[in-house]
Amino acid sequence: MKRILRIGLMTMVLVLMLTAVAFTWTPFNLNTWILPNDFRFWTCLWDLKTPKEICQYMADNFNYQRHKISYSPFEQWLYKNGDCNDYSSYAVFKAHINRYETWQIHIVFTKFLQIPVGHVLGVYYEDGYTYSDCWIYNPIHVDSFISVVHHYLNQRGKSSNYLNYYRVYDYENNVIEANKNPISVVHHYLNQVEENLNHLNYYRVYDYEDNVLETK
Repeated sequence: MKRILRIGLMTMVLVLMLTAVAFTWTPFNLNTWILPNDFRFWTCLWDLKTPKEICQYMADNFNYQRHKISYSPFEQWLYKNGDCNDYSSYAVFKAHINRYETWQIHIVFTKFLQIPVGHVLGVYYEDGYTYSDCWIYNPIHVDSFISVVHHYLNQRGKSSNYLNYYRVYDYENNVIEANKNPISVVHHYLNQVEENLNHLNYYRVYDYEDNVLETK
């Protein structure tokens, strides 16, 4: 019994640590970024006019690669690789230059072993909301951000029950919509392991620098 309890506690600590990193994510700050003086980069910017064209360019020219730091759109273009955060920043920046209204949505959902996984989408207004999932363009033209989130989850074979949290950022990195906070993830985990909330002694949320963000 002690061994099972220890494993359960270790699993929950791992879940909360991973979730804390996901919850403290913020987009690359495009609003204050100093644009590079590179003619080739700017030529490429003006050649791509629509989110669909931008996504096709990323599919043809970039490779997916995880990074510990966020690339600027110029670094993504220069190195030809990036993760979902980098793809989203690059596409949103290019669309914004071409006068599209743009947003980024950070999603945390349960993928496997009840461990939350984070992902980032670029969102554009084109007579309704469309979005990009890395280089994949989704012209769904829906009327709400939560509809974008549900469509993404459906594409991954997940129902809305797997959603832990989402947060919508505008181009200036202001949070304009969000649905949940870290305690909701704790509740979700306890429910998945069939434990009552009354059995929770305490939880503590850390950011990537080990600062305590929330405790109870």
